[in-house]
Amino acid sequence: MTLAVHRDFQSDSPTLNAGPDYCTYPQFRLEVIEGPDKGSTLVSTDLCVSIGSDASADLVLSDPAVAAFQCEIVAKTDRIDIVDLVHQHSTMVNEVEVAKAHLRRPVTISLGATKIRFEPMASSLHVRRSRDVRFSHLVGNSAPMRDLFVQLESAAASETPLLLTGEAGCGKESVARAVHRQSTRSSGPFHVVECADAHEQVERGLISAFESAAGGTLYLAHVAEMSSDLQSRLLRVFRNGGPGAVADLRVISSSTNDIRVAVNEGRFDSRLYRHLAGQALTVPSLRDRKADLPPLVKILIEEFGAKDEPVVAEICTLESFERLARYGWPGNGREFREYLHRCIMEGVAQPVGQSAANVNAYAEQRPSASPSVDISRPIKAGREEWIKHFERLYLADILESQGGNVTRAAKAAGVDRGHFYRLMMRCGLKN
Repeated sequence: MTLAVHRDFQSDSPTLNAGPDYCTYPQFRLEVIEGPDKGSTLVSTDLCVSIGSDASADLVLSDPAVAAFQCEIVAKTDRIDIVDLVHQHSTMVNEVEVAKAHLRRPVTISLGATKIRFEPMASSLHVRRSRDVRFSHLVGNSAPMRDLFVQLESAAASETPLLLTGEAGCGKESVARAVHRQSTRSSGPFHVVECADAHEQVERGLISAFESAAGGTLYLAHVAEMSSDLQSRLLRVFRNGGPGAVADLRVISSSTNDIRVAVNEGRFDSRLYRHLAGQALTVPSLRDRKADLPPLVKILIEEFGAKDEPVVAEICTLESFERLARYGWPGNGREFREYLHRCIMEGVAQPVGQSAANVNAYAEQRPSASPSVDISRPIKAGREEWIKHFERLYLADILESQGGNVTRAAKAAGVDRGHFYRLMMRCGLKN
């Protein structure tokens, strides 16, 4: 992969050139040839077709042996994939059990007592791809991001509940905030409830949202982790007209894992899923959008307030960007941010993929002793030394209290993240 970055990085803002404004995907046809629903057909009009017994599946089957969401068929630009969602090897292609497989020619898909004939079609789906390289604060020139921007435009113009799925660290909350900012609710609050927290905390967060966040957006992070009791309560809210009618709220939720799998396993209420997934989008991983690395580096460097740091020139060489593009970034944007922060704090480009085991070990960097009072020095010098001592002690403690998460630490300190990073650099506090 060749990444031309130098002129773009030196400009005042990321210079991105949008590619074609549409993309072509193969179309396919499904026909049930055996089982209770024999004769049912479906021609793909979307890139993803789900098959299962749930009412929200694209191809609904009444076969009792078929799971709520048994499998999905996904059209890519160059192929069509089938993905099993049950994880018990109960999806078969030409009598072979599969977890995931490419479908290149007509095949028979077996699900329980049902057999479905899959046939690729000569026709294609033409899907619009945004020519914009920004959506609110999100930036992306890669095909996956410009595809996402089209979907986000639709989501922002709607009040339909939105479900975001994506790997840990890929920026689901950032996407949710972008939708909120581009919606008619942008002047209202953006209320976050972390559903992976303890039951009582989640309950208090929901009550607070319904009482004080009217006119805004309720963001349910890690919604698949919500307890069954709270799922039932939230379902009742939807049955009473939904959060929009009850408290004038638009709901956006997110999950690292596919909630349909949780539905299959009985851990998540299928009825609540149908309410939350009025529109469902997948946020791409960083390894699927590596063309965005150069502008992301620029944005983060400016956010850290480190544009004039000598290490920036080392990070922004063509060789460095090609090295970044070869790495898989399993931690996605979160790992990428931490990597750049380490480079800036150390003053030298770090090895890609270096262990972040010590990232949260800020306690070890607390100053061991207070400065002494030396009356032979000017009072200004002594004051600055004590201030720096306090700042280093304060930063180390608050970072440790927030598990090393700079964003949460900055919020707890009452300052913006860029200012917090500058304080860390001034105090010599390193990851």
